[in-house]
Amino acid sequence: MRSEFWLGNEILHHLLNQGTYEMRMDMEDFDNQTRYVKYSSFNVGDESRKYKVTLSGFSGNVGDCFTNSTIGRVINSMMFSTWDQDNDKINSNCAVNQKPLL
Repeated sequence: MRSEFWLGNEILHHLLNQGTYEMRMDMEDFDNQTRYVKYSSFNVGDESRKYKVTLSGFSGNVGDCFTNSTIGRVINSMMFSTWDQDNDKINSNCAVNQKPLL
């Protein structure tokens, strides 16, 4: 069974603050084609930094969708937004406008 679980920003920050970590995401489409994206350095800032995401060292067999604005929305150096605190660089509050997938 596949599912999602969110640790929370504070716990994620404390875990990642212990050293240098990489992030890898594996994706599969409806035709069972697989791709991955990996960043050799992944960090999330603390509450005073609004849980700012920092990514570097891209590799993978799909485009750099998180730090290259020509491919996707840049989340590198973006601060985390919630419904009551709009910290992103977008003109509208993403936390309000984007509905979770159920």
